[in-house]
Amino acid sequence: MRIGILGCGGTGSYVVPNVLRLLQEKNIKSKLRLIDGDVVEARNIPRQNFCYADIGKNKAAVLAERYAEAFGIPIEVYCKRLVTETYANLFAEVELWIVCVDNNVTRRLMCNTSVRTRRVLDVGNELKYGQVFFHYGYFGTNIYDIHPEIRLDKEGSCAETPQQSYLINYMAANAVTIFLNHLIETHFYPNYFEILFNINGDISKRKIEDYSKYKKLAEKVLQKGGELTNG
Repeated sequence: MRIGILGCGGTGSYVVPNVLRLLQEKNIKSKLRLIDGDVVEARNIPRQNFCYADIGKNKAAVLAERYAEAFGIPIEVYCKRLVTETYANLFAEVELWIVCVDNNVTRRLMCNTSVRTRRVLDVGNELKYGQVFFHYGYFGTNIYDIHPEIRLDKEGSCAETPQQSYLINYMAANAVTIFLNHLIETHFYPNYFEILFNINGDISKRKIEDYSKYKKLAEKVLQKGGELTNG
């Protein structure tokens, strides 16, 4: 099983060992592909899975060096930012992408390429809450209809929020792992599924089969330039 993890920062740095441990436990022959163009900075240490000895090193490379031998699973790394000129070949042969980025530009690159024909777990979080959603590309729900804000140019890194706790990133990584375990055990891939969680430990989920109403809402949201809230 080939799994790609896009983004190895706040959430991705915890997702990597979680996924490797799960694959090892299930005895699944696997290979990981990590993509991140950022280096570890001192401000990352309190809330990301790095230490001061990692400062100045690429995040994906640090995690690959730390965990590949420990879990006995090959890890490929791409230590550059994902841009339109470089992403095409990176998606080849990957069965499931786990997207852990903090900006919509990268999400749009994922949504607009052939990766949409594959399975995608996308995780995002704010200060005290977050969500993991699964979509199945052209074979399932159009993710833009559920989260039209991905089309908008609203950006900003959660790494710039100093009061954000590592706990919300850790919870997000655990939610991804729980969902991945469900996919592995059941071999069931819904058109769209979403898990919502907050820092208090509350978790809710929703499965969407008929999303026509969300498509209508999405059109209204985009016209107003706003966001569609979860609920």
